[in-house]
Amino acid sequence: MINIRLVVLLLFFSFSTNVYATLIPNFTSDRTAGCVTSSSHFFVSFTDATTGGSVSSYHWVFDSLTVGATSSAANPSWGFSAPGVYNVKLVVYDALGNADSITKYITVTAKHVIRFTASDTVISCVPQTIVFTNNSDTTIGCTSNYTWSIDTGTGTAPAVLHTVGLASVSMTYNRLIHIPDSLTVSLVETDGCGCDTNLIKQGYIHMDSLPTANFYAVDTTPCGAPKTVCFTNTSTTAVSFLWHFGDGTSSTALNPCHTYTTSGNYSDTLIASAGTCTSRLIRSNYIRVGNFVGNFYTTTSVGISNTFCVGAPFTYLDNSTPTTGTTRPTYRHFKFSTVASDTSNYPSGFHTYNSPGVYRIYETVSNALGCVDTLSHVVLVDTLPAVSITATHAYRCSINDTVLFTATIVDTASILSKIWHFGDNRHGYSAALNTST
Repeated sequence: MINIRLVVLLLFFSFSTNVYATLIPNFTSDRTAGCVTSSSHFFVSFTDATTGGSVSSYHWVFDSLTVGATSSAANPSWGFSAPGVYNVKLVVYDALGNADSITKYITVTAKHVIRFTASDTVISCVPQTIVFTNNSDTTIGCTSNYTWSIDTGTGTAPAVLHTVGLASVSMTYNRLIHIPDSLTVSLVETDGCGCDTNLIKQGYIHMDSLPTANFYAVDTTPCGAPKTVCFTNTSTTAVSFLWHFGDGTSSTALNPCHTYTTSGNYSDTLIASAGTCTSRLIRSNYIRVGNFVGNFYTTTSVGISNTFCVGAPFTYLDNSTPTTGTTRPTYRHFKFSTVASDTSNYPSGFHTYNSPGVYRIYETVSNALGCVDTLSHVVLVDTLPAVSITATHAYRCSINDTVLFTATIVDTASILSKIWHFGDNRHGYSAALNTST
């Protein structure tokens, strides 16, 4: 009986060795590192990759320090709730109860804090370069990629900069036209461990109270040089000023007055400063000095005259100067009497007075710069003398007979000269009222 039992046992062990090969345990996971937060776990899916035979059962241990952190599934998932380096162990069993195991590591970190600083948070003068330094925590086993978004202060889209790891970036501010007095900077981190995070600093970079140059003048189109123009300074934040008046002269006064000695167009510049910061304002052709002289004269058939006869037309003519250039007169208006309609807008023409008297003729002249000049001349309009002529022996029978002419003139006091025309192509001047021929 003893010998028979021994044979049976040997046969049994020989059969088992041929059927059950040695297991080679292995497994894979979809992630080997990641982050947890106070409100979420880091979940990992595990997949059995054992070779060498058929697995009868599994025993997973995800956290040796936590009771119940196990599984008997072939391909389990597990959520890690706290940071740490976990030894995940897989034990595989064959049908005879033979076991083997393998251990791999899962790294879990808390979602880290992202930080950055700036070399300066106040822009005093442009251009100014600011360096931004990344002081963020890093994730073990993960490569972090960072994206910076920096407001440039130009009113356009923010500048976007990409870095790998904790690299610093810089931004040079050249021109600030952004109305808000503070600029936003943000930093976004992405990695392969699910630890993405970001930090936005609203209004992180502040614009200092930069000087802003501004000014005005009440009279920008003065007429007639020399002319003094006073400027009012409305600049802000500045403490010193430099004016350029466009004629080679300058001033450092707060509100200067300047005398332009010649006509023309002048560009005025104000430079307002606060320390090393400056602001410049140029007003092109701002002051336009119009220098012209209005004048006119009147003429009759015998030349320039201020004395006319009733009913006799005379000529009026504008001769204002200059006649060319931007300061030349472009508008004339003549007023000949107190009658509202007794006017003319022509630079020259004819006019007739129908009643005797002393009249004042006004002329108003202006140019495109808005300069106006008004002048006047006095003229005398006299009554025509009433003349009647008689002759003795008006009818003669032979030539070379003498005829005596007698003139009767009303208002002889105003008569300046007399001239007789005898009808035979002869005439003569005579101071006497009576003459003969």
